[in-house]
Amino acid sequence: MSSIHQRFWTLPGLLGKHVARLPWWVVFLVGLASLAGGVWLFLHPLGALTRIEIYAGAGFVLSGLGDLADAAQEARGGKARRRLWPFLLGLVWIAAGLVVLLIPLPSAVLVYLAALTFVSSGATRLVEVLRNHSDAPWQDLLRSILDLVLAAFCAVLPGTGTTVLAFAFGLRSVLVGLKIAVLSVTKLRRVQAAA
Repeated sequence: MSSIHQRFWTLPGLLGKHVARLPWWVVFLVGLASLAGGVWLFLHPLGALTRIEIYAGAGFVLSGLGDLADAAQEARGGKARRRLWPFLLGLVWIAAGLVVLLIPLPSAVLVYLAALTFVSSGATRLVEVLRNHSDAPWQDLLRSILDLVLAAFCAVLPGTGTTVLAFAFGLRSVLVGLKIAVLSVTKLRRVQAAA
């Protein structure tokens, strides 16, 4: 079963799987768009809440659809006892995603949703490091500590949490945008040119 942070970030994960099939210059433009979005979030912090709504809502809906697909696959495989739980879970996640996408939620609710996501992410990474299941333990340890600190800010100071989220999402978008843009020009361009 997926953790809350995996469901929250479903959309970027799905997009990431298809990046290698795109022309390198399209990937470069996506990187620039992410970079520009990050700068925009630094300049307009309230935009972070809209982005959280879109990521969370779309991620929950896509995750729910994945649970429904799992339920259908288990039903075809003859595992009738286990198919009800993924089916119900899928419906719940789809409903949660639609609520987040379609109903304007107070900013405090979104900040607490982000806090829950940061706790889930930080705890999962920390457990992976402690169990020696991490490929980059120091990086994962630092990310888990950062996630837990962000969760504390969001949970304890929801007003400040909005500003912290804007900074966190802005920084993340800038770093991801730079990484995508650089990799598209250096690695993806060479791989596609060689093919």
